Amino acid sequence: MSLKKTENKNITPKKDGARCVPEPLKKELKDKIDELESQGILEKVRNPTDWINSMVVVKKLTKLRICIDPCNLNRAIKRNHYPTPTIEDIMPRLTKARMFSVVDAKGGFLQVELDK
Repeated sequence: MSLKKTENKNITPKKDGARCVPEPLKKELKDKIDELESQGILEKVRNPTDWINSMVVVKKLTKLRICIDPCNLNRAIKRNHYPTPTIEDIMPRLTKARMFSVVDAKGGFLQVELDK
């Protein structure tokens, strides 16, 4: 993966080792990865990459949650100069608001396309 303009070149890329997946979760994990791949969310990596983050698998009641641990990668990302507004920044703008909606953010992080 190349971080291009957002990568701090002073940080050496890290390749984290794989974490163990409990045997009872392996079939469900394979099915979930296949589903995400068929949706175009995940893509098989066929070439060596500079960065490898370890995958963390957590069973939540009826679903499997797949995460990565990007702590080394986060150290290499240059942050932008536009901080995300806090609730304290936004609330004063809503004083005359009359209509509100609820948004389900399930899988919301899957909406952000990453650079290859």
